[in-house]
Amino acid sequence: MSRLDIITLILFLAKGIAVPGVIVLHHFLLPDLLAWLPIPGKTVAGILFALLSLLVCGWNFFLAFVNPWLYRREHGSMDDYGATSGLPIIGGFFIAVAAVLLPASQTAGVLLFLLYVIDGYGLPWVLFALFRGRDLAG
Repeated sequence: MSRLDIITLILFLAKGIAVPGVIVLHHFLLPDLLAWLPIPGKTVAGILFALLSLLVCGWNFFLAFVNPWLYRREHGSMDDYGATSGLPIIGGFFIAVAAVLLPASQTAGVLLFLLYVIDGYGLPWVLFALFRGRDLAG
Protein backbone atom coordinates (compact mmCIF):
# COMPACT_ATOMS: atom_id res chain seq x y z
CA MET A 1 0.00 0.00 0.00
CA SER A 2 1.49 3.30 -1.07
CA ARG A 3 1.72 6.46 0.99
CA LEU A 4 -0.98 8.09 -1.15
CA ASP A 5 -3.31 5.13 -0.52
CA ILE A 6 -2.77 5.45 3.22
CA ILE A 7 -3.42 9.21 3.17
CA THR A 8 -6.57 8.70 1.10
CA LEU A 9 -7.81 6.00 3.46
CA ILE A 10 -7.18 8.25 6.48
CA LEU A 11 -9.06 11.14 4.84
CA PHE A 12 -12.05 8.95 3.99
CA LEU A 13 -12.15 7.45 7.49
CA ALA A 14 -11.87 10.88 9.12
CA LYS A 15 -14.68 12.18 6.91
CA GLY A 16 -16.69 9.06 7.53
CA ILE A 17 -16.53 9.51 11.28
CA ALA A 18 -16.69 13.31 11.42
CA VAL A 19 -19.68 14.00 9.15
CA PRO A 20 -22.19 11.62 10.77
CA GLY A 21 -20.77 12.56 14.17
CA VAL A 22 -21.41 16.26 13.62
CA ILE A 23 -24.93 15.56 12.38
CA VAL A 24 -25.81 13.31 15.31
CA LEU A 25 -24.25 15.55 17.95
CA HIS A 26 -25.74 18.79 16.68
CA HIS A 27 -29.20 17.64 15.63
CA PHE A 28 -29.99 14.73 17.95
CA LEU A 29 -27.92 14.71 21.15
CA LEU A 30 -26.84 18.24 22.09
CA PRO A 31 -28.66 21.55 21.97
CA ASP A 32 -27.66 24.18 19.46
CA LEU A 33 -24.14 24.91 20.65
CA LEU A 34 -23.74 27.93 18.39
CA ALA A 35 -26.96 29.63 19.51
CA TRP A 36 -24.99 31.97 21.77
CA LEU A 37 -22.77 33.10 18.89
CA PRO A 38 -24.43 36.02 17.10
CA ILE A 39 -23.70 35.11 13.51
CA PRO A 40 -26.03 37.04 11.21
CA GLY A 41 -27.38 34.88 8.42
CA LYS A 42 -26.25 31.60 10.00
CA THR A 43 -29.41 29.77 8.93
CA VAL A 44 -29.25 31.16 5.40
CA ALA A 45 -25.61 30.08 5.12
CA GLY A 46 -26.59 26.64 6.43
CA ILE A 47 -29.31 26.34 3.79
CA LEU A 48 -26.85 27.40 1.08
CA PHE A 49 -24.32 24.80 2.22
CA ALA A 50 -27.09 22.18 2.33
CA LEU A 51 -28.02 23.05 -1.27
CA LEU A 52 -24.37 22.92 -2.34
CA SER A 53 -24.03 19.52 -0.68
CA LEU A 54 -27.19 18.38 -2.46
CA LEU A 55 -25.63 19.34 -5.81
CA VAL A 56 -22.26 17.75 -5.07
CA CYS A 57 -23.70 14.56 -3.57
CA GLY A 58 -26.17 14.27 -6.44
CA TRP A 59 -23.29 14.64 -8.91
CA ASN A 60 -21.24 12.03 -7.03
CA PHE A 61 -24.22 9.66 -6.99
CA PHE A 62 -24.72 10.13 -10.74
CA LEU A 63 -21.04 9.51 -11.52
CA ALA A 64 -20.75 6.50 -9.23
CA PHE A 65 -23.99 4.66 -10.01
CA VAL A 66 -26.10 6.11 -12.82
CA ASN A 67 -23.37 6.85 -15.36
CA PRO A 68 -21.85 3.31 -15.26
CA TRP A 69 -25.34 1.80 -15.48
CA LEU A 70 -26.13 3.94 -18.53
CA TYR A 71 -22.80 2.99 -20.14
CA ARG A 72 -23.36 -0.72 -19.51
CA ARG A 73 -26.88 -0.45 -20.89
CA GLU A 74 -25.73 1.36 -24.03
CA HIS A 75 -22.60 -0.69 -24.77
CA GLY A 76 -23.52 -4.06 -23.30
CA SER A 77 -20.37 -4.28 -21.16
CA MET A 78 -18.00 -2.12 -19.17
CA ASP A 79 -15.12 -2.57 -21.63
CA ASP A 80 -13.40 0.73 -22.42
CA TYR A 81 -15.35 2.55 -19.71
CA GLY A 82 -13.33 5.46 -18.38
CA ALA A 83 -14.40 5.97 -14.79
CA THR A 84 -14.87 9.60 -13.87
CA SER A 85 -14.14 10.95 -10.44
CA GLY A 86 -16.58 13.04 -8.51
CA LEU A 87 -15.83 15.32 -5.60
CA PRO A 88 -15.33 12.77 -2.81
CA ILE A 89 -14.40 14.95 0.16
CA ILE A 90 -16.27 18.11 -0.85
CA GLY A 91 -19.80 16.75 -0.41
CA GLY A 92 -19.09 15.57 3.12
CA PHE A 93 -17.44 18.88 3.99
CA PHE A 94 -20.49 20.82 2.79
CA ILE A 95 -22.79 18.50 4.77
CA ALA A 96 -20.76 19.01 7.95
CA VAL A 97 -20.77 22.80 7.56
CA ALA A 98 -24.53 22.78 6.87
CA ALA A 99 -25.09 20.59 9.93
CA VAL A 100 -23.26 23.06 12.15
CA LEU A 101 -24.89 26.19 10.72
CA LEU A 102 -28.49 24.99 10.56
CA PRO A 103 -30.55 25.24 13.75
CA ALA A 104 -30.78 21.98 15.68
CA SER A 105 -33.64 19.97 14.23
CA GLN A 106 -34.25 16.25 13.93
CA THR A 107 -35.76 16.76 10.49
CA ALA A 108 -32.67 18.60 9.25
CA GLY A 109 -30.47 15.92 10.84
CA VAL A 110 -32.31 13.10 9.07
CA LEU A 111 -32.21 14.92 5.73
CA LEU A 112 -28.48 15.68 6.04
CA PHE A 113 -27.77 12.09 7.07
CA LEU A 114 -29.70 10.75 4.07
CA LEU A 115 -27.80 13.14 1.84
CA TYR A 116 -24.56 11.78 3.26
CA VAL A 117 -25.66 8.22 2.59
CA ILE A 118 -26.49 8.86 -1.09
CA ASP A 119 -23.16 10.58 -1.68
CA GLY A 120 -21.71 8.16 -4.21
CA TYR A 121 -18.17 8.76 -3.03
CA GLY A 122 -18.95 8.90 0.67
CA LEU A 123 -17.54 6.47 3.19
CA PRO A 124 -20.39 3.91 3.12
CA TRP A 125 -19.94 3.32 -0.61
CA VAL A 126 -16.14 3.39 -0.51
CA LEU A 127 -16.18 0.70 2.18
CA PHE A 128 -18.73 -1.28 0.18
CA ALA A 129 -16.49 -1.11 -2.90
CA LEU A 130 -13.40 -2.09 -0.88
CA PHE A 131 -15.10 -5.11 0.63
CA ARG A 132 -16.35 -6.20 -2.77
CA GLY A 133 -12.84 -5.69 -4.15
CA ARG A 134 -13.68 -3.43 -7.07
CA ASP A 135 -13.75 0.16 -8.17
CA LEU A 136 -16.88 2.22 -7.53
CA ALA A 137 -17.49 2.66 -11.25
CA GLY A 138 -17.08 -0.99 -12.14
